Amino acid sequence: MTGIAAVVFDLDGLLVDSEPLQAWAWDEYVKRFGLRLTPDVLHRMLGRRAVDAVEIAIEMLDLPVTGAEALRDRDDIFLAAVPGAIAPMDGALELLAELHGRTLPVALATSGHRRYVDLALASAGLTGMFDVEVTGEMVARGKPHPDTYLRAAQMAGAALWILYGVMIHAIPVVVANGLVFAAAAWTLLRAKSAAPVATGS
Repeated sequence: MTGIAAVVFDLDGLLVDSEPLQAWAWDEYVKRFGLRLTPDVLHRMLGRRAVDAVEIAIEMLDLPVTGAEALRDRDDIFLAAVPGAIAPMDGALELLAELHGRTLPVALATSGHRRYVDLALASAGLTGMFDVEVTGEMVARGKPHPDTYLRAAQMAGAALWILYGVMIHAIPVVVANGLVFAAAAWTLLRAKSAAPVATGS
């Protein structure tokens, strides 16, 4: 792995098997309105920050609530179910241990908010495995914008000039400009400079 400056991981669907639980929680929530979560809605929501995903659900299902109300009530269902229900993906613990053995900076770049991420990492036995953790509320723009990954790379101390990386499902490792990025879905990241990424409050 000569020349690799840092490794940046996505979380859901790559390091932890959380997406079925997320889908269940959303479905349980929308049942309150006599609805079911359809695959097309779920597909658009997965991978997004919760604050962004909830707006998709409200728009596509015509839910009679505000984003804040929906997020609060869905989180009540979801977060209560996380402890003990989210497991690491096969090989995740071993890969992280190998990277730490090579003294490479290891970063987490996730759309999840801090409360969820702490619970998910604890449930999967991954607490303390990352040198840098960037969660959804730390950036102004969520996926599909690359801000989360760029912020993680910068915090890991990796030089970054131009990044053109394609994240491929089932082939999750991409090398670009001395960085390794790992993600769970097809995502095209385009960044033309190393200018500081705008962050949320």
